[in-house]
Amino acid sequence: PNRTSALLSSDANVAAPWGYSGSARPFLFDGAWDCLRAVRFAAEGLAEASRVAPASEANNLASSKEPRVVFVNVDAKRVGVSGISLGGMYAWLAAAAAPETVAAAAPLIGAQDFGWALRNERWRARVDSLPPALFHTALADVDDELLDDDSLTSEESLTPELVERVYDAICPGLTTFLDGPNTFPLVAPRPMLIVNGELDPRNPLEGVRGVVAATRRAYASKKKSDAFVAVALRGVAHQCTPEMLALANAWLDWQLRPAAALCDENRAEAAVAEALRDAETWVEL
Repeated sequence: PNRTSALLSSDANVAAPWGYSGSARPFLFDGAWDCLRAVRFAAEGLAEASRVAPASEANNLASSKEPRVVFVNVDAKRVGVSGISLGGMYAWLAAAAAPETVAAAAPLIGAQDFGWALRNERWRARVDSLPPALFHTALADVDDELLDDDSLTSEESLTPELVERVYDAICPGLTTFLDGPNTFPLVAPRPMLIVNGELDPRNPLEGVRGVVAATRRAYASKKKSDAFVAVALRGVAHQCTPEMLALANAWLDWQLRPAAALCDENRAEAAVAEALRDAETWVEL
């Protein structure tokens, strides 16, 4: 146990927005684990079960006192994961970790190469996105003498070396063997769509291109190159837009609902193809 884990488990203002459920699992991996728990519950626990939701008081007074029952049918072999920003990171890591559980992945504005950003002085926007209390406390875990230094998170005081040590404290392996270039390829040969913003400062496109190149090699080696798509929306920074959501939804329908796609004259596949042909909107990575 250290100050960082204690902070994660005790400070709700820091912990809650970042998906922490305790001190045993580190940042990012905690959320990916929870993602997989939800997927497995949906695939295994709800396949032949029901979710019971109590009726509202108004409904009780109007007609029935019986609870409403919603039946959920899940095909465990066709469950995909997607998410936005931090959720996109969860989706990428969950898909990489559990090929037996996740059939497809579509991370939105989450793909990145942490190590590349550190090596190329492009880490500031990502650091600024972390809760200051978490970052400062992790710095103190790195070195006790840093605990009371309020200037540590200033632009002048932070260095790539310090940032890398903090990353390793809150998420071991994040800049090395668990970074994007090493874990995105693990999703192959399952279908995957990466969508980022062309101007995203948190996920610099130059670094993302390296992730994409490594991932393409993995898909090519398994003769499934067509199963991997990576694009960036032109002129957009760290923002999930309606265009991104529409593309991800159509792509997931195409990959996970082939029967429905065929019944609709393959509109999902056609929508994806039409979007990707629009070079004024999308940059192919």
